[in-house]
Amino acid sequence: MLGLELSEVEHWINVYGIIFSILVISLSINFTFFIKDKINRLLLILICTTIITRIINRVFAITYIGLMEQQPLLTFIFKGTDRNIFSGLIPFCISLIALIILIARLIYKRKKI
Repeated sequence: MLGLELSEVEHWINVYGIIFSILVISLSINFTFFIKDKINRLLLILICTTIITRIINRVFAITYIGLMEQQPLLTFIFKGTDRNIFSGLIPFCISLIALIILIARLIYKRKKI
């Protein structure tokens, strides 16, 4: 692919996945900048990372077609976005648990006031 050996391509896909993960986490931190409570902010960051990753994976869904057609650049983009640390079932489950905890904390805080 693109005149590179397979090990070099895998290396650059992993680098792209790491950079993509850093960008997603920084975007999540910026979205939650206005929240003062540290625990609620951490829970919301966990939730936002999964939401942002899911949205971006839907945006890059067109690259899946390129993967099936074995177009080199689209295959590289698809594999790189798929290899970030926030895609998969485990981060999604962690995000759901964080959402439940956040809702419970907010309800408890409302009843306390």
